[in-house]
Amino acid sequence: MKIIDVSHHQGKIDWNKVRQTDVGGVIVRAGYGNGNIDREFKRNIKEVIDFGFAHVGVYWFSYAFTTNMALNEALECIKLIEPYKDRLDLGVYFDWEYDSMKYAKKMGANPDRNLITCMNIMFCNVLENNGYKAGYYLNEDYQKNYINTDLLTQWRKWYARYSSKAKPVNAYIHQYTSTGKVNGITGNVDINKLLAPMSIRDIALEVIDGKWGNGVTRKNKLESAGYNYREVQNMVNFLLK
Repeated sequence: MKIIDVSHHQGKIDWNKVRQTDVGGVIVRAGYGNGNIDREFKRNIKEVIDFGFAHVGVYWFSYAFTTNMALNEALECIKLIEPYKDRLDLGVYFDWEYDSMKYAKKMGANPDRNLITCMNIMFCNVLENNGYKAGYYLNEDYQKNYINTDLLTQWRKWYARYSSKAKPVNAYIHQYTSTGKVNGITGNVDINKLLAPMSIRDIALEVIDGKWGNGVTRKNKLESAGYNYREVQNMVNFLLK
C-alpha cells in the first residue's frame, strides 16, 4: 500500500490527479505546536475523503518540551480532527523531530530521552483514550538516542528510513523517501509503504463500501496495492451473500 504524507508545504494539491495514481492512502498534517492549524489541512482532509482514498490518517507536528505541552497539543488535535474521526483508519501520529528539539533549546529547554519518550506516551495515551488509533513518528537516530520505543509498543510506529531498503522492525508504516514524485503534486512529497497488511475480509468490506471503485479501476487499484484481485472479489461475493 503506497501512502503519501502532506502538509501546506505541498501547496494546492490536485487531488483528482493524485486519485488516478497508485496512491492508496494519505496522512495529512493537522497542525503543529500549540493549536496552530496547518493552513491546507481542512481543504486536504476534505478532498482526500471526498475523492475516496481508501485509507486516511493525520499527524501533529510537536513543539512540546514538557508533558503538559504534549497534553495540550493532543487536546487541540482532537478538537480539530473530531469531524473526521470515523475515517482515520491509518491513525493519528505524534511527530517530534529535529525542529522540535531546536525550538526547545531556543526556549531554554533541553529535553532528554526520558522526557521525549514521556511526551510521546502522553500524546498517544490521550488520543487512544478518546477512541483514536494512535502512533508516533521517528527515524533511526531518534530510536537509538531520543525515544525509548520499548515503552511505546502498544502504539503504531511510523518509521523514516531512506538509506536502506530493509524494512524497519515492528513498524506499521515505513517512510522510504522524502523526494517522491506524484502526479497532482508540485515538487517533492514523502512516500510511505504500509507494512502491516490488512486482511482480505477488511479489504473486501472497503470494496463494498465503495472505497476501491468499480470494474477495471477497482482491479487496477487493488493489484497496485499488492492485493490478489480474485481473492478480494471472492470475499466480496461471499460477504454480499
